Amino acid sequence: MILVNLPVEIVSQIGTYLSQHALASTSLVCKAWRLAILPILYSSVIIGKNSHVKQFSTVLSSGSVDSVQISSCVKKLEIHLDDIDIDQSVLALLEPWVSRLTQLSEFRWNLYYVPDNLQLIQLFQTECPALSSVYISFPWERDFFKSESGQIQLSTLLGFKNIVNFELQTDDFEPGFEAECAQPLRALLLNCPGLQSLTLYFHDDDLNYSLDTLVAPWDHELTLPQLKKLHIRGAVELNLKTLFSPPGERPHALRDFLSRHPQIEDLELACCSVESYDEETNPHHFSLALPSLKYLKGPDLICDQLIRSTVASKLETLNIGQCSFEAGVDFLPDKVFGVQPLSKLRRLEIETDEFGDALEIMKLILPATEVLEELCITTVPYRYAQLRKLTMYNFSTFFMKATASVLPGGDEEASYEAELKRKLRILCPELETIN
Repeated sequence: MILVNLPVEIVSQIGTYLSQHALASTSLVCKAWRLAILPILYSSVIIGKNSHVKQFSTVLSSGSVDSVQISSCVKKLEIHLDDIDIDQSVLALLEPWVSRLTQLSEFRWNLYYVPDNLQLIQLFQTECPALSSVYISFPWERDFFKSESGQIQLSTLLGFKNIVNFELQTDDFEPGFEAECAQPLRALLLNCPGLQSLTLYFHDDDLNYSLDTLVAPWDHELTLPQLKKLHIRGAVELNLKTLFSPPGERPHALRDFLSRHPQIEDLELACCSVESYDEETNPHHFSLALPSLKYLKGPDLICDQLIRSTVASKLETLNIGQCSFEAGVDFLPDKVFGVQPLSKLRRLEIETDEFGDALEIMKLILPATEVLEELCITTVPYRYAQLRKLTMYNFSTFFMKATASVLPGGDEEASYEAELKRKLRILCPELETIN
């Protein structure tokens, strides 16, 4: 076969684009290809069943496969056990071999239970020198973490040091969980002074948690000089007073934390409920804590304020989440603080499902942009099957320049107008007149 004679270097390059299933098949072609593919095949490993734990521990214990040291190939490892009959003892099979994973850089721990013995995760914390990215997901077992032993378990789960990227997720928490989680999380952050990315995702279908309570222990002793990305997702309750009130009206736990980290470029704030602030809102009180912000994803009431602040001129991406938008109240042009130029904004996403709400937001924001490239909104409701006459005001070459390049021809405006009319007649089959 001619293909078998391909240089191993080319096979390796091709292998980086293949799926795991395709890689496994390719490795069976011949020994040369197998040697080239095995390091790619084992660079990312997902353990999804108890049987996978046994198979992977066998591979690691063997030392090598066809002279390839598998343990040194593993760069990403995810333990995602969702077996109905979970055998906790099976995790112990991996313990003797963790120290061989010298190149492991990304570790994901996603279990539907908290093991009684956490020695395995402790080994990943201490025996993997290249580890830089960690994702931890676990269930918030009712009343479990209130006990002394539960707090020790939680502290052990979060016992990583000197990592660069960290994500923590839990589901179905109980009231007051944020106070119990705050100190172990603070300890982890103190142990990772080089942290660049932090994502917290706490979700519950029925409850919300106070973000202020969670970050209250993040005092002046906690400073992360490399932190550039902060994503706080899930069932978050925001307090507008702590974000927008004057400096003298303390506390401002989240705002103070952000102020100590002026290098943050990427901020995401979820919001499921809001504790209102009855005084006049000054967007600059919050924006001063975000001097480097380029990417913002947040609830509509936060975005409505920050586009009226110094943040606006630096934003490159703005994602406006649905929260408490009220037509005739939010995103109005005549508020005390007007919309500032969004001179660098290239991507705008509006997540509301109501086109009318999205339209009101666009009417305020779009005139302030200069280099916008992407606009993501809900579907425009086409319900005009009986429309017979359409008049287009202010149609001009200026309006159509952004898309004129896809319509070749001599008269650009005429070509664009003809194409637009053709599409309108498809959407509105009864249309007779277009002016």
